[in-house]
Amino acid sequence: MAPNSRAHSVFVTGVTGNIGGSVARLLREQYGWDVTSTVRDIDSPGAKALTALGVRLLPGNWDDIPSLVTAMSGSDKLFLCTATHVEDAGLEQVHAVNIVRAAQSVGTIEQVVVCTSVGVFSHQEGDSSQHSTFFDKVMTAKRAGERAVTENAPWRWTILRPAIFMTNFLAPQVDYFSPGFRASGVWRSTMTANSPLALVLPEDIAKIAVAVFGRDEEYHGRVLGVAGDVLTVEDALSQLGDRTKRCYTPYYMSDDEIDEQKESLCFTVAEKSLRHMANDIDLNELRSMANLTSFKDFLEKEEESVKLAYT
Repeated sequence: MAPNSRAHSVFVTGVTGNIGGSVARLLREQYGWDVTSTVRDIDSPGAKALTALGVRLLPGNWDDIPSLVTAMSGSDKLFLCTATHVEDAGLEQVHAVNIVRAAQSVGTIEQVVVCTSVGVFSHQEGDSSQHSTFFDKVMTAKRAGERAVTENAPWRWTILRPAIFMTNFLAPQVDYFSPGFRASGVWRSTMTANSPLALVLPEDIAKIAVAVFGRDEEYHGRVLGVAGDVLTVEDALSQLGDRTKRCYTPYYMSDDEIDEQKESLCFTVAEKSLRHMANDIDLNELRSMANLTSFKDFLEKEEESVKLAYT
């Protein structure tokens, strides 16, 4: 049971996604709290699986504030995790603000946990010397979502900023986040040989969120970088090679190369600021909150998918 044994009702956004879905499941399994969300298709397989867990689902979407107010009515906690839209990065800000406005209208929300990105730590809005245009837009939207939650807040709040997903090493994600890596075995990035690479499993973000929900006073006003493992690029590639029986080589891009290519590469491999992603992550504290997954354990757990991706 949660440290706070009072029964609660949590409105979880993105409930059919990896993070939101895991938050909903853990809240039901660990605490037995009521969980509510909106879905576009209430008859989808994902929605039906959540209903079987006791999650209450109503039709609605993040563009429709009245539907959010209706679904959120009676909830006293909110998990806010919006999605990045490649075609319109600013849409994430609109959705976050809509959800917060709905929560304010309901008037019963006492705690909000918002999940954004580790990139917000080092983001300097409009700094074209450091950031690609896309990265700047994405992090600006995420920061605006954080502000919507925290400024003049009538509730207790905590911000979670997750690191790079371990699942980005699986297919098909790896082909977007590390173009050409599977074929060449060369992992191109803005990291350096000494830069700490922070990685997290989406399900582990949910574990931290649920821990925070159970200790609202303790984590009120906190901003937590979230990772399950922090290691060098060479260590990560060595662990991947041990599992796939291949040899992988890091290629550390120079600042000039980054500046030349940052507008055409995915932001996770084209941002100099991500060299410092682990500076604001306290693994010891995180591990005291939940049982987290190391990269090595992730590769072992997903061995079949890993081998399928790299053979």
